[in-house]
Amino acid sequence: MFFYTFLPKLLNMSLTASVAIVCILALRLLLRSAPKIVSYALWGIVLFRLLCPVSLSWGFSLYSLGNAPAADGGVLTSSIEYIPPDLVHQEHPSVALPVPGVGEMVNEMLPQGEEQLVADPLEAPMAIATYLWLAGASAMAGYGAVSYLRLRKKLVTASLLRDNIYRCDEIAVPFVLGLVRPNIYLPSSIPQRELPYIILHEQHHIRRLDPVFKALAFAALCIHWFNPLVWAAFVAAAKDMEMSCDEAVIKQMGEGILADYAASLLSLATGRRIAPGMPLAFGEGDPQGRIRNLAGWGGRKAWLAPLAVLACAGAAAVLLTNPIALGDHTVLVDSDFFAHTNRLTYDVQLGKHITGGTIQVEQWAGGTCVKSEPMAMTQEVDSVAITMVEQYQGSTPVGTSVQIETNEPDGNLQAYLPHPDGFSSVGRAFKGYELGQTVELSPGQEVILAAKVYDSGSGIRVFNCETLAAEPERLENADLMVVVRAVFSGESPAS
Repeated sequence: MFFYTFLPKLLNMSLTASVAIVCILALRLLLRSAPKIVSYALWGIVLFRLLCPVSLSWGFSLYSLGNAPAADGGVLTSSIEYIPPDLVHQEHPSVALPVPGVGEMVNEMLPQGEEQLVADPLEAPMAIATYLWLAGASAMAGYGAVSYLRLRKKLVTASLLRDNIYRCDEIAVPFVLGLVRPNIYLPSSIPQRELPYIILHEQHHIRRLDPVFKALAFAALCIHWFNPLVWAAFVAAAKDMEMSCDEAVIKQMGEGILADYAASLLSLATGRRIAPGMPLAFGEGDPQGRIRNLAGWGGRKAWLAPLAVLACAGAAAVLLTNPIALGDHTVLVDSDFFAHTNRLTYDVQLGKHITGGTIQVEQWAGGTCVKSEPMAMTQEVDSVAITMVEQYQGSTPVGTSVQIETNEPDGNLQAYLPHPDGFSSVGRAFKGYELGQTVELSPGQEVILAAKVYDSGSGIRVFNCETLAAEPERLENADLMVVVRAVFSGESPAS
């Protein structure tokens, strides 16, 4: 089973990260005049999304705007499931991709019903896709490992300059290599006057743990090699890393070194001579773009920095969090209580376990259900509005009109429930859930959404909807009661 669920889970992580990448690329354009350390920090959000399948749940998650399907991931966490992990063996498989129209196109091509359950037609394509992913990830990792070993071979002749700084005749550019105890390697040909700011640049990388970040970023690239947006993010993050390091060096040593610094960048530009994810080389990350960035150093507005930090914090808050995963549920979102009229509106979320159900309008009199009007629900229902209106002859109440409205075509029910002969009402009480109260649903569960109890003169005891559903004797003991009951069908989560 793991073989068929692994790739959907990986694709969900990649799609979730893709949304973050698009947002950060757009925000990066808006922050192009701000310190690059802010743009660089934003890529940490993408790295988290690429490597971690779950995140904290929050009502203000940006993913809520696109109705990203969230699944419970444990205490206060959830995961986004654009593609259900058990897609291969679902009776009615479907996806909810973040690109408008694409999900609908894919769903039209997916097998449904008996064809899907008997023949398992999705198993072979999923297996082939998983093997292709494994081949690509292995090739990427192998390329990185071979490049690393070749580079280590060149460093055999390196001689210690001081501390963790080495000089070597076999290399053409300065770089940092290593994760636990990183070392700085310098070409023997570098002029003495260039050493201070080049060494400072590489030391700044080490202090910020940039080698660790780049190794993790390369690992994410190996895992998500099929996603072009991840490649774009890797390149952009490398540029922001180097630009922010340049800015730190110029800030510390002064603008007087700008000309020499720019000349060193051009002469030591690495191009493609060092593999992605390998050492942090001084000439990496678009040297000409780095020079242009430093050229605008003096013209930046001071107020941009705090504004950029606030934008970064806001982006982290909404992109690092997932929508709240409540599963199958209904919640009261609106209520109106006018004279002789009561109305409740429920938001209904039916997930993969609930496939439909029935809404019934019932009238109980003298301990017996004397009338029941049913209406079928499907998984397309996402709202239910209930309206009860008193009907009079003169000043005497003679019955109740009940209207049920859903968002489905033809999903309406109207029922008139006359009072029994001889029944005289002197008062009534209407009950629903509290505004905003969430009701978790499960297959076979009966939920009372609304109840109106009539007083024939001896007084009435009003019970909340949960109690009425759990204790049927409360209905049987009532002289007269109108109840709206929902019964849900589907497969239990354990099946």
